[in-house]
Amino acid sequence: MRVDGEEDDDLIVELMAAAKEYLDGAGIPEPSEDSKLYTMAVHSLTLHYYDHRDAVGGEAALPLGLRPIINQLKHSGEMPL
Repeated sequence: MRVDGEEDDDLIVELMAAAKEYLDGAGIPEPSEDSKLYTMAVHSLTLHYYDHRDAVGGEAALPLGLRPIINQLKHSGEMPL
């Protein structure tokens, strides 16, 4: 994500929190240890939310590579259930 200036910093922090909440609702709690897949999922969702923040009249599909990451996090045993 390339953002010029600081005017969207608070928004990006809120979008990251929303991404973590989305993952938690999908059965993927925030890990206690560093997880590259979890971080990638949060970043991907945050970018998606940021890019579509002005969308009106419909929900944009999730990024193509995100669903397999979510599935792997749920089924790999990496994440505590």
